[in-house]
Amino acid sequence: MAILTPTTELEAVNVMMSHIGESPVNTLEDDNVVDATIAQTILGSVSREVQSQGWYFNTEIGYPIVKDSNGKFAVPANTARIDAVNTATSSTHSDLDLVMRGGFMYDRINHTYTPDADTITVDVIVLLDFTDIPETARRYITLRASRVFQERHLGSSTMSEFIAQDEARALAAMRNDEAWSGDHNMITNSATPRSITTRFGFDRGVY
Repeated sequence: MAILTPTTELEAVNVMMSHIGESPVNTLEDDNVVDATIAQTILGSVSREVQSQGWYFNTEIGYPIVKDSNGKFAVPANTARIDAVNTATSSTHSDLDLVMRGGFMYDRINHTYTPDADTITVDVIVLLDFTDIPETARRYITLRASRVFQERHLGSSTMSEFIAQDEARALAAMRNDEAWSGDHNMITNSATPRSITTRFGFDRGVY
């Protein structure tokens, strides 16, 4: 008996293809299969949307950034959201208000990309490859992308309702995974994904 493994990107695309009645593809490298290419694009877009909400598996807490040779603080290329939580400065770090602009941290108070700091510490939400996220997230993203793909391709309200039911169950499973693996501390609310949700000011409840 074959061993079950987490959903691959190819399998996710083929699930999407099945929802519009198309045959599965053997590779994602063939640009001639237009529907598969569109499906892959939608899958990537939905993955970014879902991951940008911030989950235990793509949240880095207390991530240090050291300034480069130009005095700038470059953020990881796959950053979705970021918030500076601490700085080590040579003077008064209380006068820094750092946000991400163009791949670097920018000081809004002093209007500079080279703030007076040696190291900054950030909480950051990163975007991961499809194969680097948990199976519950892959399942939810696949079904959400399937519904979007079907609605744009066929526009069947009946099919959309069927997929939406599976999508809701997948989201519930993803939330359970978050509660089980996220190590939430409801009392202290310290250094947990829940504190990240509060810090960035958004709600992952429904989207």
